[in-house]
Amino acid sequence: KSIEIMALFVIGLSLVKLIVIFINPKIWMDKVVRVVYSHKIFLPVFLILSVVGLYYLLQELTIVQIFGAMFFFMFLFALSFMIIAKDFLPFIESIYKDKKEMIRRSWFLILVWLVLIFWALFTLLA
Repeated sequence: KSIEIMALFVIGLSLVKLIVIFINPKIWMDKVVRVVYSHKIFLPVFLILSVVGLYYLLQELTIVQIFGAMFFFMFLFALSFMIIAKDFLPFIESIYKDKKEMIRRSWFLILVWLVLIFWALFTLLA
């Protein structure tokens, strides 16, 4: 049941976002994006939601199956970014310009990704 609840949350939030963006994208930027990404309180909230979500996914799926689903979303997100590449690439280049700063700011996420990647890899090879 928990996966269905998570799916319903994603469906609901996605529909609300699409409706608001079609009506007035500035509302989504001002009321959601700016609020969420300018307050550090959302860092632990998103971390907790990620851990809880992974826990419930692992009740019914393996880490390899989760990575299999990520294959689909990886390319779906890539398509989304390709549409805005002209505007988005300068931003990405500015982040990658200072490798030390990028690593300093994202070391925890890099560590999380490495743990998940090696977990999936070792599970595949076992």
